[in-house]
Amino acid sequence: MKRISSIVFIVCLCLLSACGDEYCVTGTIAECSEERVAVEVTRMTDVNDTTDVSGTRVTFPLSETGVPPIDGAVVGDVVEVIYRGKLTPADKGDLDALGFNLATKELRATLQAFEPDYLLVSPLESDPLAQETEVIKVQIDRDAPLKVRGADKGDTLLIPYVRELVPGSPPQVEAIDWMIEVIG
Repeated sequence: MKRISSIVFIVCLCLLSACGDEYCVTGTIAECSEERVAVEVTRMTDVNDTTDVSGTRVTFPLSETGVPPIDGAVVGDVVEVIYRGKLTPADKGDLDALGFNLATKELRATLQAFEPDYLLVSPLESDPLAQETEVIKVQIDRDAPLKVRGADKGDTLLIPYVRELVPGSPPQVEAIDWMIEVIG
């Protein structure tokens, strides 16, 4: 539940950042504790901002900023950081962070089976995960207000997820189940 609250918080901040001096970067967590997070920046999240910030390392304290920690965030996770001010390649050190969340990816897949607590899907040929596997297991929360409860086998789904494909038989993605949509 904390993860969902953090994601909702960040989405709201992203929407508000269209006005003002708030920006967003994507990077990889290099260090993570309950007090502080260090992120190796890879790119500006706004595709219109072409500032080269790759290799920039920023840190921010969680307690002083009121930024809630991401439940389960670990070194190596790809995150988006929302902050005040303008980041330049010369910037190092503390950032005036407003929040951060695990970076979201999207899986486009065909529904193969709908079970009470998971879905089995096949990535569309155009989806990058189709190169890695033919079937993916998507865990879902039984209590989540899924928009796909009425989905049928063969329907195309848009599945937002975080982290990389988890090995297994079949491999899994960590889906944001309340955001899954039937798109075809």
